[in-house]
Formats: sequence, structure tokens, C-alpha cells
Amino acid sequence: MLNQGETAATFVLETPSGRPVDLAAAREFGPVLLAFYKTGCPTCQLSFPFLQKLHQAYGRKGLLVLGVSQDDGETTVQFSREHGCTFDSVLDADDYSLSLQYGIETVPVLFLVGQDGLVWKVQEGWARDEWNELSSFIARMLKAETVLVSADGDGAPAWKPG
Repeated sequence: MLNQGETAATFVLETPSGRPVDLAAAREFGPVLLAFYKTGCPTCQLSFPFLQKLHQAYGRKGLLVLGVSQDDGETTVQFSREHGCTFDSVLDADDYSLSLQYGIETVPVLFLVGQDGLVWKVQEGWARDEWNELSSFIARMLKAETVLVSADGDGAPAWKPG
């Protein structure tokens, strides 16, 4: 799997509606948080409302949150609706070529890609403390106020593997 400090593979993939998304062009405007997922994955289902929270907190500050779905377009759209996601997802190829380039072995996995094209952070599975640390890192990077992603008592477990 790609590690912090390595160069992120660039891509042009389509959203379920057919709109192309170019990672290199998107990075020109700010960092990109790539979230690789599979709609049937219970940990992905758990984490998506918190990914939406990151999008809401930092999207207007310059962060682009972009899902990378390992499913078909119809399933991806339904999943996004069910989880209240307002950020875009792109579709990995049928052969999972982008997932393979990133070395994905389990989902969910997040890659924070800086404007320089390097991977700044990697986050696998669900761990409340790590997601909150990621939020703090993004806030510092964007010079924004930190948003707590998950807290005790919000219904999410402290940890869940992917």
C-alpha cells in the first residue's frame, strides 16, 4: 500500500453520472482526501457519516473529499443517498486498477493527498482516535478550526477493523 511521503497515483475516473474527475487538476485547488470503499463493507458503512462530517467541516476551506467506489454506479449512488453523502464518488475500473495502484488490500482506506502530489496521511478502517487526529491534521493544514469527528456516546465504536 502507498505510504505517507510516496507519490499518489494520478487518475481520471468518472462519477456514476459520467462526469470525469482528474486528481491532478483537483489538487490544484487544495488537498484531496481519497476514500476507497465497498458499499457492502460494514466498516465503510460505519465510517461514511464521519467522512461526510469531514467534508462539511473542511470542504469550504479547501479540502476535496472524493470517494473511490469499488462497486457499480447504481449501487454507489444508492449508498451515497442512504448515508447522506454530498461529496462525489468516482468508480474504480472493473479490474480495480486504481485500487491496485494504491495497494488497497482492505477497505475503507483514506489517503490525504497534498497539492504536491504526495500522500500526507493514510488511514485504514475505523479508529475514533485516528479519525479525530486526521481531522486535527487537516484543520492545521488548512488553518481552520478543528472539528471533532467522533466522540464517546455518538453510537460509533472506538475501533472497528476494515
